[in-house]
Amino acid sequence: MSQNSSFEGQVVMVVGAGNGIGRATLGLLIERGARVFALDNNQDALSEIQTLFSLGSDQVKALDVSDEEAIKKVVAEIFASEGRIDALVNSAGMTGPTNRRLNTITWPEFERVLQVNL
Repeated sequence: MSQNSSFEGQVVMVVGAGNGIGRATLGLLIERGARVFALDNNQDALSEIQTLFSLGSDQVKALDVSDEEAIKKVVAEIFASEGRIDALVNSAGMTGPTNRRLNTITWPEFERVLQVNL
């Protein structure tokens, strides 16, 4: 993002906002004037960023990105309150089981990784 990029007045959903790149992007968007909605499946991380960035309770939402109905509900809530969504940052992701041999990972575990990352 260039130093001159402004998001003044734009409504932006940040998925995976609780940590890492998502959290950093959230902070930058706030600095640049965006009205952000922080979405993550980690409630503790959401509580932390709500305090850190002084977000309203309506701007912080728990979301499992592998749940299509949950996604539709959150999008509908944001549209109902804002009338639009100008941008989406998708920073959600997971690695799945670690420190295990590939042949020991079950299909449901692998499928969960695909659902979250795609």
